[in-house]
Amino acid sequence: MSKDTSLQLQSYSSKTIAKATSNQTVEEQQKKLYLLLSSCYKEGELSLQPEKVTVAALGTFEWPETIPDDVAYATCQRNKQQSASRACVINIEKGTAYWRTPNLTECPLLNDLPNNIMALKNVTISEENAEDVADHILNLLNYSKLNQEETDILVDKLSEIANCEEISWTLAKKALNIISSLMAKTDNGKDLQTMASR
Repeated sequence: MSKDTSLQLQSYSSKTIAKATSNQTVEEQQKKLYLLLSSCYKEGELSLQPEKVTVAALGTFEWPETIPDDVAYATCQRNKQQSASRACVINIEKGTAYWRTPNLTECPLLNDLPNNIMALKNVTISEENAEDVADHILNLLNYSKLNQEETDILVDKLSEIANCEEISWTLAKKALNIISSLMAKTDNGKDLQTMASR
């Protein structure tokens, strides 16, 4: 007896709804889609390789290999019970996977912030530390009488916060609270209005 060595083909079906804008007729589009869908198609595996990213204020994060439409997690350096997250998504036009900007809001800063407004001059604001710095400024404002130089530093820090690529609703509210506190502490806000118009 001989063994049957013929290939067994497996068949799969799916239903897709597509919206297309084209200068072709509906019949031409249907024919093109039929040819594309009935031909053999093989795609390589779509995933992102592990990546190590260092963020000055928060440390180094190692993102594991991740498939599209999934979220990777990396442990925060200063608090191992907290995690940063980063989404792996698909660029439909290019058919490639890419990393979104990591969400590092759960990770505490590696270094403590200075305990006075003058020393904030040397703190660089980034998306990763903007909320922590805003909280710290609000705390410092509770215990500070402001001179002109301190007011200038705080306005510069607010400008850096405003220039962050992504600003959350929470951060926007904190920035408004800082502005409100500054206006209350600086001669009914006249000094602050003069500085803002520069």
